[in-house]
This record gives sequence, structure tokens and C-alpha cells, in this order.
Amino acid sequence: MKLLRSELESEFKEKLFDINTSNLPDRGIGFSDQYIACTLTSSVVQFGFQVSGRLKAALQYDCDRCLDCFDYHLDLPIELCLTARKELKDNQGSEMILFPYEDDCIDISCDLADLIILARPMKSLCSDQCKGLCNFCGINLNRAFCDCVPAVDTDHWGALKKLKLD
Repeated sequence: MKLLRSELESEFKEKLFDINTSNLPDRGIGFSDQYIACTLTSSVVQFGFQVSGRLKAALQYDCDRCLDCFDYHLDLPIELCLTARKELKDNQGSEMILFPYEDDCIDISCDLADLIILARPMKSLCSDQCKGLCNFCGINLNRAFCDCVPAVDTDHWGALKKLKLD
């Protein structure tokens, strides 16, 4: 997604950008919709430009318990700072994006893809009530019930009980 310097200087308010997901760099993200929506506001600040707003995307994740694919609706706040001052970029690290004066536009597609991938939950679950897979036959316990019986000796820590500490 490219932002023109002239647009940023005009200080647009809550402008809607529909971004084709094929225009984002491949970060291994599965999308359930072809477009993501960004509603952005631009303001001119002392160091350059501040771009803020929200990103909304329909993603596809695999459940960590049952391995089913499910849709996840992401609504993410965006806060980007663009500057032409290299010393600010070097001091602030990834909080600032370098946007030299000689450039007429800046592509923030990589930054948006990074924000989306960083918003992924540590544990992706299709629901909080997900039962997962049977440890013995592998059937999805959300869809069917199995007749598997746990092994009689389920004391996995039994060997530690026999351990004698002097």
C-alpha cells in the first residue's frame, strides 16, 4: 500500500483504504477475504508524519488443539511515524519509518504485514471449548466421540516416586 507525500501533507481524516491481500508480502498469513480494510488518519508533526487508525482483516488460522481451519477477525490499531530524519530513525529503532524528502510516496505494505503477523495469538483456538484430538485414535473430539480407553498405567511420574534422594 503506497501513501503519497501529497496525501500525507493534506492531513486526511479517517480515509478508507481497501488493500488487496496479494499486494502484501508473503509472511505465511492465510486470509479468508481478498481485501483488508485500513481506516487511516494522517497528521503533520515536528519529525514528519504520523499515521494512525485501524486495520481490519479476516484471517485463517489452524486450531492448535484440533487442527481445524477457522476464521479470525482482526481489528488492530495502527500507529506509524514517518520521518526523513535518519538520526531519529537510528535512535528510535523500529518505531520510526524512514521516508526521505526526495521520495514522493512510501510503501507501507511490509509494515502492515508485520503488524498482522505480530498480532497472531500465542495459542490459536477455534473456540475456548475446543476439545482437541483424541490422544489414542486422533479423531477430532469436537465432531465425534470415540470409545478409546486410556491405558491402565497412566502414572507417567511413577518412576520419580521411586527415586531416593540422600
